Amino acid sequence: MARTAFVPFQLPWIVSGGLGGLCLVATGLAVVATQLSRREAARERRDLDHLAELTADLVASVTERDEH
Repeated sequence: MARTAFVPFQLPWIVSGGLGGLCLVATGLAVVATQLSRREAARERRDLDHLAELTADLVASVTERDEH
């Protein structure tokens, strides 16, 4: 670009570099968004598993108390 003083000849280099950069940023944001949603889904599964364990313990306690 520095060798060319005529601005219209410089713009294709600027535009192509800018578009490539925007594509890289968009790809990075997509990867981050995917990772965050996967992390949140894993957290929800962990919480639901814990809730299921607590429910099973509660049912076992009530059943055991009713038997005595």
